[in-house]
Amino acid sequence: MGLPRDPKSWGREGWQVLRNDKAFVEVEAGQEPETTVENWNRVVGPAWAVTGTTENASPGGYLTTYQCNGRSTQALYVGSRDDSLIDVLALSAVAKPDLELRILKDSIGNSDLWYLPLTPGEWADMEARYGAELVSWRFAPIPATLEAFIKLLAGRHLQ
Repeated sequence: MGLPRDPKSWGREGWQVLRNDKAFVEVEAGQEPETTVENWNRVVGPAWAVTGTTENASPGGYLTTYQCNGRSTQALYVGSRDDSLIDVLALSAVAKPDLELRILKDSIGNSDLWYLPLTPGEWADMEARYGAELVSWRFAPIPATLEAFIKLLAGRHLQ
């Protein structure tokens, strides 16, 4: 199974591909960091497995430290629905440069968002096979900041 050629056509086969929890990392609003780590590790396997340690942070928040292949980053939560986005930003940061995480645009607007972690070479292969236009129609790179991520999800990236 592959990506449908027509970007406006996303039939049953396409949705079956997208709902594959062994290919896509699901991150739901309100999801605990431990679940996010489990979802990530189920998709990427041991080579790019992530560990996450959550602790109390002052004042009154939580901090998760993510580690992958000798790199680490921290997610400091703001106590809102945006916390899941903060997790994704942290995962994206700790996985680079080995993996590039992109959001499946078709999941935008849902409480559970779907992400595809691929190596830069795998992204290049997908673009060569299906065309860069179709891949960018379906997937967006993870922005560098929470503000830019929120704008992406609000659809402002289309303007």
